[in-house]
Order: sequence, then structure tokens, then C-alpha cells
Amino acid sequence: MDTWRERGRLALTLLAIAGLLIAQPALARSIGFEQLGGGEPIRLGGLDREAVLNFGIPRDEAIVSATLDLQLAMSPALLPQLSHVNARLNGRFVGTVTAEDPRREPQISRSLPIDPRLFGDYNQLALEFVGHYTERCQSPSHSSLWVQISPDSRLELATEQLDIRQGLSALPVPFFDPRDNRPLVLPFVFGASPSPAVLTTAAMVSGWFGQQAGYRGARFPVVVGTQPDRHAVLLVTNDTMPEDWGLEPVDAPTVSVMSGPDDARLKRLVLQGADEEQLRTAVHGLLYGKDLLTGQSAVIDAIQPPQARPMNDVPAWVATDRPIRLGDLVDRPELLQVRGYRPDPITLNARIPPDLYTGFYEGVDMDLRYRYTRPSAVNDSRLSVFVNDRFVQSLALAPDPKAEDSSRIRLPLLDRDRSQARDALRLPAFQLGIDNRLQFAFSHDFQQGEECASAPVEDVYAGIDPDSTIDLTGFPRHAPMPDLALFANAGYPFTRYPDLSQTTVVLPDYYGAVEMEVMLGLIGRLSALSGLAGARVSVTTQSALDQPSTDLLMIGSAPQWLSLENDAALGAQSPLLLSGAQRQLQAAADRASGVRTTVRAEGDLGVLVGFESPFADQQSVVAVAGNSEQGLRSAFDALTQPRLINGVRYGVTLIAGEQVRPINTGTSYTLGTLTWWQRIWLYFAGHPLLMTVLAVIAGLMLAALAFWMLRGVAAARTRS
Repeated sequence: MDTWRERGRLALTLLAIAGLLIAQPALARSIGFEQLGGGEPIRLGGLDREAVLNFGIPRDEAIVSATLDLQLAMSPALLPQLSHVNARLNGRFVGTVTAEDPRREPQISRSLPIDPRLFGDYNQLALEFVGHYTERCQSPSHSSLWVQISPDSRLELATEQLDIRQGLSALPVPFFDPRDNRPLVLPFVFGASPSPAVLTTAAMVSGWFGQQAGYRGARFPVVVGTQPDRHAVLLVTNDTMPEDWGLEPVDAPTVSVMSGPDDARLKRLVLQGADEEQLRTAVHGLLYGKDLLTGQSAVIDAIQPPQARPMNDVPAWVATDRPIRLGDLVDRPELLQVRGYRPDPITLNARIPPDLYTGFYEGVDMDLRYRYTRPSAVNDSRLSVFVNDRFVQSLALAPDPKAEDSSRIRLPLLDRDRSQARDALRLPAFQLGIDNRLQFAFSHDFQQGEECASAPVEDVYAGIDPDSTIDLTGFPRHAPMPDLALFANAGYPFTRYPDLSQTTVVLPDYYGAVEMEVMLGLIGRLSALSGLAGARVSVTTQSALDQPSTDLLMIGSAPQWLSLENDAALGAQSPLLLSGAQRQLQAAADRASGVRTTVRAEGDLGVLVGFESPFADQQSVVAVAGNSEQGLRSAFDALTQPRLINGVRYGVTLIAGEQVRPINTGTSYTLGTLTWWQRIWLYFAGHPLLMTVLAVIAGLMLAALAFWMLRGVAAARTRS
């Protein structure tokens, strides 16, 4: 009897699961190779036969079915019966791609089904090339051995969303999952139109999620009064809590995870307080006490936020007060090691402080240490060093075990001479930017001996020692302003204080969902750029602004301060003014003479404007605005889309659809500190003609002084 009951329960369970799967169709997801770091075609050859692509699957998604769609081209000299490409997922064989005749099929497209059970949280897709151009012994370095895999290749997945019930201990999952490399889209939900104080707490939460999203980017759509059909963050107080949301009033700051009202698989991160002050405490509990949160709900009794971070103490920037280990620039030490004869370069991302001024120095010193499988004889094996894809130096990989495996390299900043020295090599110039790529390309030479004499060594390794250092000490801080490129790429000047303690966000008096969404998105981006959640930001409205001594981030669609009729301090200082269809531009150099340009035009226009704050010295104002809601969205897109961000620079940038037009309004102020002699050097560097004239005058004066002194000496000799 018990056996029949157990079978009955099992049958009912299976029927329930089957009904759920039928009711909830699988979601389609496509992962292109360009998203997995394969933006360029992947080329495999006889010596470097394998490429590995890494990707993750969110914890709340299960793979129902999967297909690998490969697009590739093979060398026409290959023998089709012996040449192919093998695909493996997490070490398990997936399938093989062959070509009947590479000469007749230059472009090959194949689809390989993948068993869903092979997927895990973190996955490695390996593509191995097996090629033969002859049935006899062949040289693995022969030019006929190649296959090129297109970046248009992709993984097509069908996924089913799961019900994650781990509660607070799993945070930030499922709202943000580090396994997912897609941009984060996380709605923020309010019971009623939020006040500036509630928006300040919401900005702190968006900074927390934005900092974790990092390179992926993040958007935070704003919803008022209803709940979306996806994971979301709810910020409510007792007096702004809709009755139909199923929430109970609270008398203490509370953080909880709940299921959605219509679908238990959709989760809600609920930040709740009896009033706005308790809501702020609940947010502090999430930001600073997450590791203590367990279960489905937690009450924050008390919490003491950390002290404000000092200026320039930015986690995401390379430190300038000490040499930095290269091992500190990677998440895992194994990323500093490669395998193969010509592997992909070891790439380190170094975010340099945007106001670091390098004009007084010839270069940056780097103490480089490295290891490699030593060649059996002297050959062309070498290590090439690049910075931002520009060649710096090439180091020979010697076969002698006693040979030096370290070198001191100078990364040049100015194009002086091209003489070569062992410790300080000066090569064609490059300028260190904000986001820099240090690339170390190992190339092991393979010398073919007599035919069929020997096979190549399969396991050839090389690596950069984590204790290698790069030294940025001694460089001054100086930035000519306004410069919207620094804001777009580094969040400067707001990220000088990584917790945004010196940032005030100013919204129009009547702000809507678009203004709030852009504000949350910008705070998330600033937090990603600084590496720290902007938990000390403040949000206010224009009418409540009272001559602050902080940097101002102005956000709005046709905000009042941009109006042509506005004579307030901000409007008088801004180089760009809007009034309906009218646009007025006045550069800093033209302000004294009264020269200005006014036009009337239709259409949506997004604007980015930077200028010095009229309220305090060494403080800045950046406006992200538009003449309409769509114009404001375009301005935000220009700061977050790679295809648009390179066009953002100078003091004014106009965005009309996909067109980004920067306008140079001149330099009106500077940030940072220089010594007196550095200021003199910098001034004359910008005025070479004046420096030449002064040098000629100084030379004539010295010549006259020398003539007068020598004439006096001659007269004295004559008298004696």
C-alpha cells in the first residue's frame, strides 16, 4: 500500500512539474562570441590549436536546450578527411565540424546540439583545431595550418527560470548574478512619487548594484505604484505602501526578500521603514551589514556607517603613493599564465587617475619579472610588451637557465629620441589614458629539424610574476577643465571622492520617471568607475539648492536652469542654454566680448555641459539634460554606450540620435595642484613663441652682460 502511495505522490509531482513547464515557455537567450571576449576572429593553427571561451549561467536559470552555431573558414590546403574542429564544454565532447572540401566551401556554418546537463554555473567552451595538409609528417608551424572562427558564432540557449529561495544570504543574487555577463536591468519600485530624501536612499542602492555590475553596465527603470514582471527593488515607507502589495507596516528598519504577487520565481528586495529615516537605515544595513543578513527578513537595530573616504582614495584607480604589484591588477593569479606557442597576450587593465599629469616625465618605470618554458636552443622566442596596443619593447627568451628573467622597462610618455638602453628604452611615444591595457605577448619559436625528426613540445607555458611592479609615484595631479571626456570615462571630478560625499544631484522641481531613471543609472555608473558604492551622495531639487560647496550633477529634461530666461548663477555660468526650440551657445572666450550663437530647431536634443561651479572654487558642474525626455535618454546613452562615448569631450557635447557632436568651449579653470616651477613650465609649454622670444632676450642680455664684464677686465689690464 505504501509503495502505491509513494508512486502516486511521485506521479502527481511529475504532472505538476510538467504542467509548470508547459505553462511557462522557455526563454530564448543568445550569447555571441563577441560577448565572450571574441570580438575579433579567433585564429587557430598548428602550434596554437585551442581557444577557450568562458561564460556563466545565472543561478536562477536552468538550461532546457542548447545549440552551438559555429561559423568558420578553413585553409583550402587542408585535407578534408583529416582536418576538423572539435568542440568541448567543460571538458566533455560536444561535436566535430568538418568540411567536405575547404576549397569549395570557404565559409562553413554548422550547428552542434549540446546536452543541457553539461552546463554549470561557470563554463568553458573549448575549440580545438586538428589540421593536416599532408598524410606524411608535417611541420606544425606550416602556413597552411589554420582555421578562423567568426565572432558571429554564438550559443543559442533555451532557459527556464527557477525559484531561488535562499533569501538574504544569497544577495545580491538573484537581483544581480556575477555569472551573468549581460548588462544589469533592475527596476526600482516606489509606492508613491518619491521625495528627494527617498531618492537619496534609492541612489545609494543603485550605487551598490552598479559597483557590483562593473563593466556590464546597469540600468534602473523606475516604476511607481505597480510591480514589474521581473526581479525588482522595492523602497517603501508605511505611508507610501500600497494596500494591494501584501506588505505589513513596520516599526523598525527592515530588509527582506519576497516573491512576486503573480509569479513566485520573480523576487522582490524590499527595503522598508516606518519613515524616511528608517528607510535610510535599512539601506545602510544592506550596504554595510549584508554578510549578517540571513533568512527571508531581517531587522536593522543599529548601524554605524564608515567615515567618508578622503579625496583620491579610489579603489578602482591605480595607487600613486607606492609601486603597484601587477598581481593586484587581476582577480586571480592564474590569469597571469598562458599556455601554447603563440597564446593570446596576458592583458592587465590599469585605470590611471584621470588627473594624473605626465608632462614633466619621460616615462613610467616597470620592474618586470617573468617565467617561461625555456627553448632548447637560441631562437626567436621572445616576450613583447604593449601598452594600449602600442609596442614598447621586445625581450628575448634565452635557453640558458642562468639567463636573466627580469627586466626594468620604462613605459615612454613623450617622444624624445629612439636610442635603446637596457634599463630605459625610449620608443615611439604614447600617452597613458584613463583605461589602459598592459599586454604581454609571449611567442615561442618552433624550429623544424629534419623531416619527422621530432614532434613539438605540447605543454609550453609562460607567465608574468605577480610581484612585478609598475611605479606611478611622483606624478602631480592637474586637469584642465571642463573636460567631459574625463566625466564620461572616469566619472571625474565626482569620483575623486569614491563614496560621492562631495556630490549633490540636482533634479528639476517637477521630476518624472525618466529623470529618476537617469539619476539612478548615473550613480550606478559612477560607483562602477570608482569601485565603491556612492553611499554618501545627496539628491535635491533646484528650488532647494542653496549655494552648495560640492560638485553638482544636474539632471533633467529641459530643466529650469537651462532656460534662456533664467538669469540665476548657474544659467549665467553655463555655456549652453535651451528654451523650447531655441539653443544658445557661448564659449568661455566669448563671454567677455558678448559673442553668442542662437538658433531655433526642432527635434530631440540631448546635451552634456560642464563648467565651473559659481558657488565654490575647485568645484564643478556637469549637466546631463535634454530638451525632451527622449533627448535626456540620448544624453544618458552617450555616457553608457561604447559606440557613442568616444565622441563625448570638451565642455559641451550635443547628442541627436546616433550623432554625437562635441564643442570646444575652451579651458576656464583647472583642478589639482602643481608646484610653482611646474606651473611656469606648463605655461610656457602652451606658449612656445613667447618662450622663444624670452629665450632670445635672455640670451642677448647674457651676451651683453658678458661683453660688459670682459670689457671691464680688458680696461683693468690696460691701466695696469
